[in-house]
Amino acid sequence: MGTKRFVWLGVFLLFAHLLMGQEKQRNTTVTAGVGFPELLNLGINYQVDRSHVGCTFGISPIIDDVHKKLYAVSGYYYYHFGNSAKIPYYRPWHVRTGLTFAWGETTNVKYQNLFFDTRFGRRFQINPRMGVDLNLGAAFLISEKENYENPPFLDLNWWLFPAIGLSLHYKL
Repeated sequence: MGTKRFVWLGVFLLFAHLLMGQEKQRNTTVTAGVGFPELLNLGINYQVDRSHVGCTFGISPIIDDVHKKLYAVSGYYYYHFGNSAKIPYYRPWHVRTGLTFAWGETTNVKYQNLFFDTRFGRRFQINPRMGVDLNLGAAFLISEKENYENPPFLDLNWWLFPAIGLSLHYKL
């Protein structure tokens, strides 16, 4: 991964943290994960009671001669429910909804896509500050812009995709 990508990622996370404010830091969580349509991502979120909002910046884990670049920026909302016998305030189940803007290019096409996704998932708490989220649902392609150098022989125009995510979170 190039230095330029790390710089942009650092600026993005710093900006997101500053927007949340210093007095709210105890409810701030940083995340690292992989999924679709978020790709390989880093993020930050803020939790109040059973709800939390957040954002991630992702890049493609595969960058080669064909897939020159692929990026994604996501904003999302979680609602947690259920009870845990181990930790009284911990709610292990969640529903998640969000928007993801993805852009990139291959050897044949430059594209920009906007996805709306909704998911159901489970948080596995490792300790009171760290855990793993796993979620599964559907992503709907709501906007698409593609510029082909050579148009494809078969263009399927799909609008529904699986949405899946696995992330590690750490509460600051």
